[in-house]
Parts: sequence; structure tokens; C-alpha cells
Amino acid sequence: MRKKIVLLMLTLAVLVCTVVYVKTAELPKITLDQLRQISAQDQNAISTAHITYIHERVLHQPFDKKITDIIGFELSEADRYILTEEEFFLDKDAKTAKQVITDLRDVNMLIADFNVPDTRLNRLNLDHSKIIMYQQDSVFRLNPDTPSASFDKFSGTYDPDFSTLGVIPQKLLEQDAQLSDIVMADRMLLQIERSREVPAGLVYVTIICDPSIGCRFRSIRWSVGSKVLREIVADDYEDVNGIPYPFSYVSRRFDPETGNLDREDTYAIEQAEFGVEVSEDDCKAFVPKGTLITSTIPESPALPAGSGVIHSKVRTGKQMGMNEIVTLCDEAKELYEEQHQQTPVE
Repeated sequence: MRKKIVLLMLTLAVLVCTVVYVKTAELPKITLDQLRQISAQDQNAISTAHITYIHERVLHQPFDKKITDIIGFELSEADRYILTEEEFFLDKDAKTAKQVITDLRDVNMLIADFNVPDTRLNRLNLDHSKIIMYQQDSVFRLNPDTPSASFDKFSGTYDPDFSTLGVIPQKLLEQDAQLSDIVMADRMLLQIERSREVPAGLVYVTIICDPSIGCRFRSIRWSVGSKVLREIVADDYEDVNGIPYPFSYVSRRFDPETGNLDREDTYAIEQAEFGVEVSEDDCKAFVPKGTLITSTIPESPALPAGSGVIHSKVRTGKQMGMNEIVTLCDEAKELYEEQHQQTPVE
């Protein structure tokens, strides 16, 4: 009997060793260079996307006195909680994207509950419904309930991309980092730790990624000492056309002085489609007749001091893409510069 027990224990030990060996073999060691390659590939893995989601934003800290003096205490309190439904189109080949944002809150109820003065300006500030279109270095914002819009250009590339949620940002992998295996919630995960010196002190970045879903991250945390500055949590991953994608995404910011939660943004994905056909019309918006598009031009010695803000008026209401809007604003800028060009003093 004793021999049988010893033999059984030896057999179990062999089986355990075999299981550990197989599990280790399934998760080979990943290097920092490999993570960089994975991040670069994942950033470009999706060329077109159509995503819809619910965005919930909560501001936890009191507003700065300067802000409340400008917009009013009642309005700032009414705007602490924002709930929107958003639709996002992406066409990377055309370098174009569009967001359609619909405010789900009842403005009449907000005005009544928070005693906000019922003015047209306050209603516009409370309603976060808008259409935003992007193309390369340009962004166009339109409020559908008012004949006004804005157009801006950036020195770099403005590239919002909700299709890359869960992908480790390449910038976070540029510096050397320490990699270690950890176990969380019965998952074998990879922890990436790095630090950098800033005026506020030494900022530590900790990334927890999951090799079982292509090294997409589960969380990213920025901290100074014992205080957390910011964290992002990606969860509820689902397979979308062979690509892991988080259907729950939370971003939190903390007060650097107190460590208290300052702002929390939650994104609940309702639908995600990758590799879909995104037509030219999908990335257009109807711009009503009479809409004034406000844009700026860089300061120049050839222009009068204080100049730089111009308005382009839409003569005919129609569906417009970014190419038309860029052309309209560029023509207005050229005309403005011709009219205000100063003769150089010899």
C-alpha cells in the first residue's frame, strides 16, 4: 500500500512539472524590442473603423475660481456630469476621421435643477452635441444647433484614433524599461516599468499587458512617489475581425497635490467594426446656410497687430467634407492677408 502511495505521488509530481513546463512554453519571454514592434504593428493594423460608444465624464474636484467667474458657478456645477453617445468613423488611407457627439442629458432639467440662468449662451455651453471632423493637421468643429463652427490647423498631426484602444502607446516604450512576469486574477501577465525625471519629480509608469491577447494592455498608471497622477484601465476584450478590442475603457486623472480623483472618463463600446467600407459621405457633415466658420492665421510682421481671426461664411447649406472646408478657409485667409498686408518700412 505504501509503495502504491509513493508511486502515485511521484506520478502527480511528474504531471505537475509537465503542466508547468507546457504553460511556460506557451508564454515565451517577450523582449522590449518585441513589444515595440507589436505596438508599431498594432497602431497601423486597422485602416478603417466604425465605432459607437457611450461616453460618461465625471468631474470630482471643485472648479477653479477663474473658471466659475467666467461661466458662473451654477453652469459649472451643472456640467460636472456629462453623458454622450458618440459615433466615430475612421479612414486612415484618406487621413480622415469624424465624430458625431450627441448629448444625452436634458438641458431643460439641468437648467431647472442647478438654477442656471436660462440664456441662449448657457444652453449652448450646456449642450455638448457637436460634429468634429479631422484631416491630417486640420480639425473642424460644428455645433448643429447654431450657425457657428471653428477650423484650426496644428503644427503636428492631430490624430484621434479610437480604433487603437488597448494598444500600448509607442511613446511609452521609447525608453529602457524593466519587464517582469506577474499573476493577477489567475492570469499570467507582463509588467513593464519605466521612469523619467520631470520638474515635479520622478514619474513612474507601470504598464500591465496581457500576452494572451497580443500584448494589449490591461492598465497603465503614472505616479510620483505614492501619489497616482493618471491611470487607464482597458477591459472586456472581445475579438473584432481577429483583433482584440476593449469594450470597456476608463481614464482617470488625480490631483497631483492631494492625490484625490479629479476626473473620470468611461467609454462603454456598443459596436466596433474594423475593415469596413467608410464612404466619402461618412466623413462629411451638413453645414447649414449662413454658418460662420471661425479660423485663425499665424501672427506675421506683415499683418496689423491684433489681427489673425477671420470668418468664412457658408453661402449654401450642404454636405461638406474637410477638403471643401480647408479650401473655403484657405481662400478667406488669402483674401484677408491681401486686404491687410502692410507695406514694409524701408
